[in-house]
Amino acid sequence: MFIWITAFLAGVVLLQYSRELPPESWLLILPLALLPICVRHLSVILLSGLVSGYLWALFSATHLMPAKLEDRCLGRSLPVTGVVSGIPVSDERRIRFDFLLLSTTDVECRLPEKPIRIRLSWYETEAAVSDGDVLETSIKLRRPRNFYNPGGFDYEAYLLAQGIRYTAYAQREVTLKERAVSPGIRAGLSTWLASELEAYDSSGMITALVTGDRSGLGANHYEVLRRTGTMHLMAISGLHIGMVAGAVFTCVLILVRLVPAFTLYMPAVRVAAVVAIIAAAAYAAIAGFT
Repeated sequence: MFIWITAFLAGVVLLQYSRELPPESWLLILPLALLPICVRHLSVILLSGLVSGYLWALFSATHLMPAKLEDRCLGRSLPVTGVVSGIPVSDERRIRFDFLLLSTTDVECRLPEKPIRIRLSWYETEAAVSDGDVLETSIKLRRPRNFYNPGGFDYEAYLLAQGIRYTAYAQREVTLKERAVSPGIRAGLSTWLASELEAYDSSGMITALVTGDRSGLGANHYEVLRRTGTMHLMAISGLHIGMVAGAVFTCVLILVRLVPAFTLYMPAVRVAAVVAIIAAAAYAAIAGFT
């Protein structure tokens, strides 16, 4: 299996060096490429892994990548209607949030049938928007501008990993067409925590650690984090998910062992492991898979 996985990764890398994507019909070979995975002949395993990795990367490039707009849609005033997706982040200059484009009245720009996600900035406003709000405005689309310093942060790749190919800013007043009936689970939990912990100075940090929403952190919080070298703790990572999984695993293991009859059907360690995996996945989902 290790040899097959190594060949699979080599196939994924191989596609990255292609000048252009091969025909999408090549994906029909993928089920056949997976069949020889159990054959113990080395050359067959290598070929199966290489072809499978190459075709999986092709599938990701053609089906999982965000849709691409026509060039004439960029750099011009585009009247659109869309939905706020996720928790907006605000600072002194702007509100920034993910925006699903639903439609446009511009006859020269055609949007794909599937809603396209963009990163929208709304400058010089004190308005409040929330997850699920339907907005109508005029935007100016552009491709993300990257920093090309060697070893620097790849902003374009970061957005692309979140399914975002374009950024934009609102050019005129934004009209709220429809207020969200009920926000998403993450936004709802963030709002509930903020209201319940309003009286505590640490409410912003607790909300950030639970949901990944850092809008409640003020300048004083960031100053403390910078001085103590703990800024990275506010970005939910594998460390946080591992701590949740470990805590849940330990608690479930103790509880299951308190009922010896239950272990006759399934080992306590296996039960604890399954529940810990579910808890880790749930926490990652609540945090927006950041």
